[in-house]
Amino acid sequence: ELLTRLIRHSPEAPWVGEAHGRLGDCLRITATNDPARYELAYAHYRAALDRLDPEQDPDAAAMYAYQIGRVYEKQERLDLAVKQYYTLLYTAAARTAEAYTAEGRRWLDKARTRLESIETARGRRAEYGRLHARLASAGLA
Repeated sequence: ELLTRLIRHSPEAPWVGEAHGRLGDCLRITATNDPARYELAYAHYRAALDRLDPEQDPDAAAMYAYQIGRVYEKQERLDLAVKQYYTLLYTAAARTAEAYTAEGRRWLDKARTRLESIETARGRRAEYGRLHARLASAGLA
């Protein structure tokens, strides 16, 4: 509730994006008790991501994009989760490993692991293999 009040009180403050992200974390974690919270978590992660310049803060962009993918997975919307992870990882592959800190690369690794798991379970390893090759050439795999 405190984060919600802070966001409402100062919607243009420079820290509001991070507040949206933290609120998304809280909602996602507690959504096991109330699945409707996943939609709220998504909305806050989206707001956090929309406030970022991914070129200026690729690590935070990777984190929020990954969290959106996890929300989709929790909602059993695997097609959207896969799309989210591919978008994140192809965007990362267009950069190089140097664009990310160790923290940002950790979020990319998590997305890569989740995507590989989903695509393997669905029997769609070939497309994932192409992405993996691009990530490797960017120093991200």
